[in-house]
Amino acid sequence: MRARRAAELARAGDCPKAMVIVKGLPAPVPSLPFTKDGLDPILAQPKLRAMADGVRTACGGVVPAQDSDVPYGIGAWDADALGNHRAVVRVAASADAVFVHIPVAAAGRDA
Repeated sequence: MRARRAAELARAGDCPKAMVIVKGLPAPVPSLPFTKDGLDPILAQPKLRAMADGVRTACGGVVPAQDSDVPYGIGAWDADALGNHRAVVRVAASADAVFVHIPVAAAGRDA
């Protein structure tokens, strides 16, 4: 319910309140014993995660990407023209700018 409320607030342009709710979503709820260890596993479900990420996107926040979200593979392209390393970044909504951090494995380190 809190995630829905945050989404409603973001759509209405009340980003400060929406972001307070989203930032507090993982916190345990004292009256609900099953949340004593936090709600991260529940919030990782695609529907809830998309709702929270939608609020972050609408309100100019950072949308975290988890390793399981980043598929790695081998593509076919002209390395001489385009370089050896490529990444495809998909942005869900129109924006003036986006920030993407793509960790690169250094030589001698595990990827």
